[in-house]
Amino acid sequence: MRIWKLGSFWILMMTAGLGIGKAGMVEDRLLFRHGWMQERLAQVTKPRAPDTISEMPPPPASGDTLSLNYPELAPTQVPASTGGASLGPVSNIVIGGTLDYRLFFTADMPEGMFMIHVNELFLTANVGDHFSILAEQLLLTSDLSTVVGQDHGFVYVILSNLPGLPEGTAFRIGRMRLRYGIDAKLDGPANPLRPPEYRTLGTLSDRGIEAAGYVGPIEYVAAITMGPDYLLRNLLTMDGKMAGPIKTDAMNRSRPVFLRVGTDFKGGSPNIGFSGFYGRGYPILSADAFQTSGDAMLFGAEVDQTRLILKERATVDGHWNLWRLRFATEFTLGKDEDAGEKTVQAWYGRTDFAVIPQKLSLQFQYDYFDDGRGTGGPVASLGNALTVNITDESWVRFMIQGNQELLLGRDRAWVAGSQFLVAF
Repeated sequence: MRIWKLGSFWILMMTAGLGIGKAGMVEDRLLFRHGWMQERLAQVTKPRAPDTISEMPPPPASGDTLSLNYPELAPTQVPASTGGASLGPVSNIVIGGTLDYRLFFTADMPEGMFMIHVNELFLTANVGDHFSILAEQLLLTSDLSTVVGQDHGFVYVILSNLPGLPEGTAFRIGRMRLRYGIDAKLDGPANPLRPPEYRTLGTLSDRGIEAAGYVGPIEYVAAITMGPDYLLRNLLTMDGKMAGPIKTDAMNRSRPVFLRVGTDFKGGSPNIGFSGFYGRGYPILSADAFQTSGDAMLFGAEVDQTRLILKERATVDGHWNLWRLRFATEFTLGKDEDAGEKTVQAWYGRTDFAVIPQKLSLQFQYDYFDDGRGTGGPVASLGNALTVNITDESWVRFMIQGNQELLLGRDRAWVAGSQFLVAF
């Protein structure tokens, strides 16, 4: 407990000194699908061990590698007389899978809860000169399988280096994880210590179309999505007993918009990024507890999937490196139209320390979330994690997270857990 308190105090001090002026938008390569698997669409290489917030490599020097961070997929050498784009042959086929097992303990559930967070197969491939695909098949294992909806089960096509468009422009079409705020650089899908977007936005994955590109050190992303398409309703039997909940059509005609612009300076240079969001989504309410139902599985907030509200968000975030340390920070300000206008704000700070690079790392994070309602919060939480890498694509992680009051012994709102993940 003393180590945890010291680590939490460290991240509090780091967060206070980070500010919101130094930041960046380099997408993290260390995890699968929305980051790691995109890097493998055109080349089969192992990702870096997921122990820190990593930097991207420089843009590919040749035209045979696809990356949405530097979305360039130059065509192979084709005689000029052929002209136009063609689908061409299928190449660079990758078939793999991921297993992610988690065990949680909370103050209200000391007996523990074991869950198979992810059990899936995936396929990636290049098709000709301009198309690449990614498809994941989730193998459902329990009634709680819906909690993985934010992190997994994506299928989309990537269109890159299309004739007539600026160099470096690419599109993703399908169901994908949107790139917003600091989440675009972190290991959120594979880390029980969630990034702030699960609280500030709520909806991170959706069907839609995304355009991305870069101009020198500046990267940009813009996406329009379908938004949540169902609401939860309680179903009562004829004798008044609860038989629900059930999913009903949300009749959502809003098309949420995600925007992001940031710098991508290499090495340890600070980077800064700006994000914006506008659209209807589920209310995210401050809650001093760990939620396991729905699509959340997070501490400090709960998702209300019985209704939709209009949200506006503005976010500044960043990250930089120093020796074996990686720093990340974010500040979000916005408003919810929910029985009047509610001001939402959130602060986030994270420090990763590679004790033994690629083998052993520590994570410290601070999270503050205020839903503006004044009923369940604000909630400030502290989280620590220790990650042991077995191989480049498998690790064991131990984590603990609780509110600030826990440090003073005045509250019992906490969650502790372990994770075992294998990718192949």
